[in-house]
Amino acid sequence: MKQSLARLGCCGLLGVAAGGALAAGNDNADGCLIVFGQGRNAVDGDSAANELWNSVNLAFNTEVAARLRAANQNAVAVVLRVTASDLKGNTEKLLTRAAADHCRAIVETTIFADYAAGTLVARIRHYSIVVEAAAGADEPVARIGPPKYVVERNFQLTRGTLDRVRPAALGAEMAGELIERGLK
Repeated sequence: MKQSLARLGCCGLLGVAAGGALAAGNDNADGCLIVFGQGRNAVDGDSAANELWNSVNLAFNTEVAARLRAANQNAVAVVLRVTASDLKGNTEKLLTRAAADHCRAIVETTIFADYAAGTLVARIRHYSIVVEAAAGADEPVARIGPPKYVVERNFQLTRGTLDRVRPAALGAEMAGELIERGLK
């Protein structure tokens, strides 16, 4: 069991890589929130483990975006594959997408294994997009600000936990908390 758990890596804030998106949408995104999810810690040579983390994060992200839309938020879902690992390039592409869609914030969704702590972590973080003048730049530069609100659940990392956790149901519950307390 430990070996099979160690083969499952997962998720965090990276960005939009060309051809790497699993889901994206919303043509009219004025004042939108990008709801971003991705797997992290890809397992080289184990496409089944990578696809498991991709599907877990897609289900979690999709439900968070749906709940935000139901709360009258203009949510644009963007989910990358676990193998899209160019942090700098992905972040730049995410910010370019946010600017193109006039998005004011990013809601990061992720489910991942923290092997050192022995936990399965489900997390939603709400970030503002900060636009400011930069030394030597002709135009303002966008960056991702510090988290404004975090919703997190931790579970013991066992095979049983992995079998019981339902990413969509967890996404719905946690998105409700974000909407109630964190979207300001």
